[in-house]
Amino acid sequence: MRKIHRRVLLTVLVIAIALGVWAVNTGFRQLRLYSFIVYARAFPPGPTPCAAGQKPCPVPIVTGQVLPCGVVADATHVYWASFGDAAIRKMPIRGGPVVTLATGQHGACGVAMDDANVYWTNFMIKHGSIMKIPKAGGTPVVLARSAAPVMLLVDRTYVYWTATKPHGLVMKVPIAGGDPVVLASDQAAPYGMAVDSTYAYWTNRVDGTIMKVPLGGGQPIRVVSGQEDPRLMVLDSGKLYWTTSRGGTVATASVNGGEVKVLATGQVDPFALGVDRSHVYWTVNNGEGSIARVSREGGAVTILARGLNTPSILTVKESAIYWSEALPGTISVIPKN
Repeated sequence: MRKIHRRVLLTVLVIAIALGVWAVNTGFRQLRLYSFIVYARAFPPGPTPCAAGQKPCPVPIVTGQVLPCGVVADATHVYWASFGDAAIRKMPIRGGPVVTLATGQHGACGVAMDDANVYWTNFMIKHGSIMKIPKAGGTPVVLARSAAPVMLLVDRTYVYWTATKPHGLVMKVPIAGGDPVVLASDQAAPYGMAVDSTYAYWTNRVDGTIMKVPLGGGQPIRVVSGQEDPRLMVLDSGKLYWTTSRGGTVATASVNGGEVKVLATGQVDPFALGVDRSHVYWTVNNGEGSIARVSREGGAVTILARGLNTPSILTVKESAIYWSEALPGTISVIPKN
């Protein structure tokens, strides 16, 4: 038994060294994600139990994925990126066969959609891209080449994204294709994004600011400062909502700036979030993974699901919440009430 353990440890060590060398050329964010693959395959986790007294329980609707990343849903299907095996997939929202829409999408992660298409980022340090494919299937289309694209979203005319390399960019490209446009540059590790009819907004992880710039271009404007590693962000009814990883908070402010209202504190590495008419929802993906919510006005935090394993991106629908868990390789759902 000891010999077997030694062989396993030696194998993992060799792979880790190889990954360390490879990271020099491809970037440490990808090293971290690919290291999850090594860990998950060497020590696969068991099924996530329902926490004691937890009603209703989270339900995995998709299993066997390799590092599922972004997840979005419309009235009929759930769509996600599978980072570990470079694929974009979908399945009926009420269950059914999994359909692979695209393969060979190395670094696939951030996902968005409109009525006709699914869009995603291929996060590669030197050869990243912004992609789309019809929801019904077809040939993937490269909308733009971009080094290290992170998060993206779409409106009726453009796809917008943040890119950490080479100089902290916020960009857009027409959904029909065309020349990419730089909206802002020299930003301090731009990450989460939101847009309205007038501005694009984003979080800057390094300097703790939330910025905005006119959609037609112009000088970036500081909306909020003093945040500790702000991550993902959503916009609803003239208010921005975001998480702070090091700060352990969920906060909100007007799109025009002003007072920052902290809705939740003491969260361990809160990450993705979403809103509906009454609540803000977010993932906690360090320590005991969970899905939590709080009133948009603040108050007591309610844990909707606990005992999760690396919950990451989530999407909030009218009656349910969907999220991905990287290490178990699942897409799960839980009713909101």
